[in-house]
Amino acid sequence: MIVLITGGDSWRRKKQFKDIALRFKEKHGGSGLRFFDMSSEETSDLIGFIRGRSMFDPLSMAAVDGLNVGDMDKEDIASLGIALKKASSDREMTVLISMEEDPSSVFFLEKEDIFNSWNFEPLKGAELSALVLKEATLKGLKLSVSDVNSVISALSGDLWGIGNELDRLALSGGLVSSDRYAGLNYFAALNSFKFGNNPLARLAALELLLTKLKEDPARVFNGLAYSAPRDIPSETWSRTMADLDIAVKSGKMDYTEALVALATR
Repeated sequence: MIVLITGGDSWRRKKQFKDIALRFKEKHGGSGLRFFDMSSEETSDLIGFIRGRSMFDPLSMAAVDGLNVGDMDKEDIASLGIALKKASSDREMTVLISMEEDPSSVFFLEKEDIFNSWNFEPLKGAELSALVLKEATLKGLKLSVSDVNSVISALSGDLWGIGNELDRLALSGGLVSSDRYAGLNYFAALNSFKFGNNPLARLAALELLLTKLKEDPARVFNGLAYSAPRDIPSETWSRTMADLDIAVKSGKMDYTEALVALATR
């Protein structure tokens, strides 16, 4: 079976991706589940898993994130397309794919080849407010519509940053301070650093954090560790942050140098 999660809203895509993989694990166990971070794994490994399902795991799932068709050569695209086409009729193998663009046409998949699919495009206005209010409630927060709109406005509707802020509020007792969201603040600058589209934008946000806001580099570094940027799989981000933290604690660099390394990635 092929299950697709597509669209420009990477926060909701990743949430759905994790939820589906978790439900599979809870129902069928973890031995047949394998996550593939295609930013660091070979296409041949994924194809091998799809084709070589173990007889000891009657139900298997390949949970695929970070797949970038633009980085693949024609041979890999063709081989993966053949493997996916075969998997589409295999009820004991599920291939779960999360990516922004629908890959169906690239891999010559027909509508009937897709068992299930979701498309998440960025939300705005009342729909975004309703989602944030729902997430806040799930975290045990009792926020007013005004509180929710303050968070959304301060973070420019960025769900990755909003999710982090809801986590912070849950840990701090759920109190929303209007001063925190008035104008430029630490949290907005931190998210500008994390989610900046290029090194220059990230370096500008870093300068703001360290020079104008006079934030402690260690606090900024730890603040970045809570979740991955939208274009980096969480496993890859966790490894990167852990490696840099080890380098700092072993004296090879300080936190400012680690932050510069992250900004220029």
